[in-house]
Amino acid sequence: MAASPFSIEDKVAIVTGGGVGIGKSIALEFARAGADVVIASRKLENLEPVTAEIRKLGRRSFCVALDVRQEDQVKGLVERTVKEMGRLDVMVNNAGASFRAKVEDISANGWNTVVGINLNGTAPFAGPWLAQFLAGGAEIGSDTLPKWYALHMLLIPGALIALIFVHIYLVTRLGVSSPPWSSERAGRERAAAAAPAGARAGLVRGSGGD
Repeated sequence: MAASPFSIEDKVAIVTGGGVGIGKSIALEFARAGADVVIASRKLENLEPVTAEIRKLGRRSFCVALDVRQEDQVKGLVERTVKEMGRLDVMVNNAGASFRAKVEDISANGWNTVVGINLNGTAPFAGPWLAQFLAGGAEIGSDTLPKWYALHMLLIPGALIALIFVHIYLVTRLGVSSPPWSSERAGRERAAAAAPAGARAGLVRGSGGD
C-alpha cells in the first residue's frame, strides 16, 4: 500500500517552544510518527528531557536554547539542523508568550514582548525555512503534496498578518479623520467646494469691518 502523502516518516522538523505543553506534545507525536525532531525554546532545562524522550523513540534529536526574536539565532538553528540532520521539511512556530495580568496592568514593554514572540517571532524562520523547503527541487514525488500544503499554511498566516497591519493603519487613520465613505466627510468636501476662494482651513474671510 502506498504511503500517505501526508506522512512525516523520515522527515526532519523543528518545533519551537518544544520543551513544555503543546510544543512538547507535537515534538513527541512527530517522533512517534517517524520524524526526526529538533526542539528550541528559551530554557534548555525544559528541552533536554524532551530530547531524551525523542531519542528513546528511536529518532534523532537535539535541542537549542534561543530567542525566536533574534534572527541570527534562528538562522544558526536552521543551518545546524540542515548540517546535522541533512534536511529540513517541517517548521512548527509554536513558541508563544503571555502575561497573567489584567489588560490595564500590561505595560508597553509587556505588550511588545508578547507581540514580538507570538507574531514577529515567526518571521525570522520564514526565510531560512523557505530556502531549505525550495532547495528540495521541483520534482513530483510522495512529498510534493505535503510541501505545497506546508507552503500554503505559511502563506495564510502571512496574509492574515498583512490584513492585521491594514486594520491597524485604518484604525489609527480613522481615529483622527473621517472615513472617505462617511456622510460627514462628504459634507465637509461639499462645503469646501462651495466656500469663497479666499477661504482656508475652515476660515472665511470677511467682506469688511471688524
